[in-house]
Amino acid sequence: MKKIIFDIGMHKGEDTLVYLNSGFHVIAVEANPVLVELASEKFKTYIEEGRLLILNLGINIKSNENLLFYKNTNKSEWSSFDYNAAFKNNSKIEKIFVNTITMDDLLNKYGIPFYLKIDIESYDTLCLESLFNFKTLPEYISCEASSINNLELLNTLGYSKFKLINQSWFHKPINIKLEKNIFFPHFNVLINILRKRLGYILKFKYPVGSSGPFAENSKGNWLTYDQVKNLYLEFYYNEIGINKQSWFDIHAKL
Repeated sequence: MKKIIFDIGMHKGEDTLVYLNSGFHVIAVEANPVLVELASEKFKTYIEEGRLLILNLGINIKSNENLLFYKNTNKSEWSSFDYNAAFKNNSKIEKIFVNTITMDDLLNKYGIPFYLKIDIESYDTLCLESLFNFKTLPEYISCEASSINNLELLNTLGYSKFKLINQSWFHKPINIKLEKNIFFPHFNVLINILRKRLGYILKFKYPVGSSGPFAENSKGNWLTYDQVKNLYLEFYYNEIGINKQSWFDIHAKL
C-alpha cells in the first residue's frame, strides 16, 4: 500500500519536494494558479511517474464554487481567501476567482493520508473540522498555530501528542526562555534574511517558509495537550507574544 501525504497549501513546492524525496506519493493543493503552473513544470517528472498530483483548487465549505482569492503579489505566501490575511504591510493585492473543493470531497476521493500538512492562511480550521466526518484519521497532522482553536480541535479529534514548532527558527520546538530574550527578535530577522539570500545559492532541504521536518522527524519531544496548551498561552497571551518574528505550527500525532 502506497503512503500518501496531502500538502494543503503547496506554495512553491518546498514541502512537496521533501515528501517526494522521502518516497511518498503526494496530493498537493494550491489556489494560486501561477504557483501551480511553475510547480507543474518543476515537478513534471514526478507527475508523469504518477507520484504527484497538483490540484489548482482552494479549500471551501462547498465544492465547485468559484471563490474570490486575494493573491499577494509581494509575498505569495500571504495569499489567501481571507482579505485580512492577504493584505499586510501595504502589499499589492490581485483579485482572482479560484474553484474550490471541500476537505470531505478531497479525502473521499483520494483517501486518508499518512500525514496531512495544512498551511492555507486562516483556513486551516476548515480542514480540521472536516475530519470529524471520518472514522479513520491521518496518523500525523501539522497546521498553523494561528488560533488555539486549532489545538483544541486536534485534541477533540483524538490526537494525543503535540509539538509547537517555530517556523522562523530552524523548525525547532518553542523555547520560552529564548523568546523572552529582548535581542532574539532582531537576531531572528537577521538570520532569516541571511538564510533567504543563501537559499538562492545553496539548496536547503528545509528553506525559509517551508513546514520543515514532519512526523517522527519533526524536532523535539512529543508533549501532552496540556503541556502544549500552556506553552501556547504563555507565548501568545502575555508580553512574549509581542515578538512577532516567531510564528508556529502545531504538529499532532494520534
